[in-house]
Amino acid sequence: PVEYTVQSPFAQFKKHNHLIIFPVASSKARNWPVHKYAQVIHRMQGHFAKIIVLGGPNSIAFSEALKPLCKTLQYIDLCAQTSLLDLMTFIGEASVLLTPDSAALHYGVLTATNTVVISNATNWQRFTNYQPYVKHQVRVVYPEWMKLDANQLKLQYSHTEIKSIGVDQICEAILSVKAQA
Repeated sequence: PVEYTVQSPFAQFKKHNHLIIFPVASSKARNWPVHKYAQVIHRMQGHFAKIIVLGGPNSIAFSEALKPLCKTLQYIDLCAQTSLLDLMTFIGEASVLLTPDSAALHYGVLTATNTVVISNATNWQRFTNYQPYVKHQVRVVYPEWMKLDANQLKLQYSHTEIKSIGVDQICEAILSVKAQA
């Protein structure tokens, strides 16, 4: 096999100490619970200058559920208020992106942004194994009990799997990729 490294075509963004959270994927089986994101936001407050939550129109219900859990926190909710070009810029200028397996993951790769992916292993063989090919960090967090087998395709996906991923796992991954920036 030929070894190569993918060079990001959009790697020229000036990085800021921001955590971008893009919490909603198109498949409900890929979405992590709102209360767990709120816990991550609480725990990451002292580590980032800004925590910005982004998403499209499908994230409005998520945004409304998150607001009461984060009333006193210094986070910015821009769900359903940005364009795709805005999304690229926000992600490109962030030091860390947190997302389920969604389009935002690929924006993170394109903009050379350190990325933490919350995954129930949906399509993991095709879309989440970027790390061997990029210079920045792409950390995919699966349920601790999940054993990935490249020879076995997973045909059914459930919300139960992604819900089993702990807040500690995600916070550790975020701080780890941030430290390696």
